[in-house]
Amino acid sequence: MKIGFMTNAWGYTVGHPNGVPSIKDLFYLSTGSIEEAVKIIGKTGFGRIEIFDGNLYSYINRRDEFTDLLRENQVELAAVYTAANFIFDEILEEEFYKIDKAITAAKVFGAKHLIVGGGAVRRDGIRESDFTKLASGLDRVVDLCEENGLMASFHHHLDSMVETEEQLDQLMPQTKINLCVDTGHIHGAGGDALAVVKRYVDRIRYMHLKDFGVGKFQPLGKGDVNFEEIFNIIQNHGNNVEFTVEANDIGDDVEYLAEHSYRYLEKYFK
Repeated sequence: MKIGFMTNAWGYTVGHPNGVPSIKDLFYLSTGSIEEAVKIIGKTGFGRIEIFDGNLYSYINRRDEFTDLLRENQVELAAVYTAANFIFDEILEEEFYKIDKAITAAKVFGAKHLIVGGGAVRRDGIRESDFTKLASGLDRVVDLCEENGLMASFHHHLDSMVETEEQLDQLMPQTKINLCVDTGHIHGAGGDALAVVKRYVDRIRYMHLKDFGVGKFQPLGKGDVNFEEIFNIIQNHGNNVEFTVEANDIGDDVEYLAEHSYRYLEKYFK
């Protein structure tokens, strides 16, 4: 089953400490062991991983170590996750310095997808012009990815500029980037993942699978997301869509979550 599992389920999600004084170094990081994550993901049966840009870039001068880790556990690198503010002109080039590094690492280690989050929320709220700036930045990411043989997709996210269906509908007509639907995050923002998939199926090449119910993220099948209908729509449309399970912010027993997710998805992907 060539479904991915995100390594951020191990440990906490943080920003690189060097990024506090220097935006150019503000990679995402998960604090758990990448080696342990890859071993458990491979043992469970998942064939791919997604990883934060900062965790991957830490291997840029230890390339054999990471490629051997993947090979020994029979998994491939599907995607790299990065993000930026995109709306502040003065720091934009600093942010793209980091994005360029993320793209380089993704290419070096054989990833197909760059997943891009972001769009900052200002202290006084979101401005209409912020959507234009975000769209422009995302288009630039698309161009950089295409130059390097990668496919870029935008990831909406809770507590960012684009978290609701309405905000997504305001952004997507302004940009050419594909959409990485995160089923849990759209439900967490009061939306409906099935409706979003129906609306944007032409632009979906990669998705995050996460459930949501009773006000929090849940293991797959334990929340309100209609995965069966979502998979039917994707399959009937004929797109070559890759899926990755995200299990961060659900519980501490990550090995159980990986095993549960694999068993749940077996009935849809055999």
